[in-house]
Amino acid sequence: MNKSQTSPFISVAKIAPPNDVKEPPGPATGLLRVLTFHRVAWPGKPLPLNPRLVSATPPDFDRQMRHLKRHYRVLSLETLFEHVERCHPLPKRAVLITFDDAYADLKDYAIPILKRHNLSAVIFVPTAYPGHPERWFWWDQLYFAINHTRRSRIRFKGLEEFVLSTKASRETAIRHVQDTIKTLPHQMAQERLESFFDELDVPLPDLQSVLDWDELRELMNQGFYLGPHTRNHPILSQADQPIIEKEIKGSLEDLKLFADSAYPVFCAPNGGQNAKVRNVLLQCGIRLAFSTRDGHNVMSRADYRNLSRTNITLRTSSWIFRLRLLRGMDKFDRLRHKIH
Repeated sequence: MNKSQTSPFISVAKIAPPNDVKEPPGPATGLLRVLTFHRVAWPGKPLPLNPRLVSATPPDFDRQMRHLKRHYRVLSLETLFEHVERCHPLPKRAVLITFDDAYADLKDYAIPILKRHNLSAVIFVPTAYPGHPERWFWWDQLYFAINHTRRSRIRFKGLEEFVLSTKASRETAIRHVQDTIKTLPHQMAQERLESFFDELDVPLPDLQSVLDWDELRELMNQGFYLGPHTRNHPILSQADQPIIEKEIKGSLEDLKLFADSAYPVFCAPNGGQNAKVRNVLLQCGIRLAFSTRDGHNVMSRADYRNLSRTNITLRTSSWIFRLRLLRGMDKFDRLRHKIH
């Protein structure tokens, strides 16, 4: 990480080529791998949140970062922008590390490991959550409520009744409700979740699940980067136009307010994109936007506002991690997900 600058954030104007430098034609070239992480933690510890969002245990993450350090060129967001804005070739074996959702336990495991290996990362922040420890992501609240409700049976509208008598039956209920929510229009999903949580009747514990603004600013000072991830984490492709505009523009404004400046980047929750989302990104001057679609990015022909990433999960063993980084293996990833 570059420690020479006082803040890792610089304005786009500072990245633009000087007047006396002729910008070469065409896009940047090279292959960009983008890795997606959510949490680095022990499932269920220390936060009682949905373990499906744990990307790696601390020892596994350390091994993954050691491999990147030895065999790849991990880029900072600043370096990536310099290459993109100047249309320069990317370094060979270029990798960008990203974290979605700014979970509070990043500071406990992921950040110390990244600092130990002197690696940079981008943290995409849902900006309505920092500073509000009473707010949890709906999937974490769902996990906690179903596992702690006194109800022995529960029905989610549109699904069969779930019997909550065993760990396996509760896991089934969580998975089915979670998968269903992702298919619903935004407003309908919100209403059904609110009604469902009222029936489960489980108060949330008093704990912070997302980094607060002081912690995020401290990470900036240490050389990490922040990017907008909407305000409230809706699936934008299932939201109407006013919500899309409010969520994208609002998250950019929040980062500018709390972080002084921000790069024109964006990460869509659950990869939700469509023509309406894309138009708002263009209006906001977003240069790079990241999806959840599996794949590597050949920069000469990539859609810069819909860049692919490689999602890392607990099932990503060391050899699978190494395999998925290899050139061409993203085709295998896409085929694997189509099958499953």
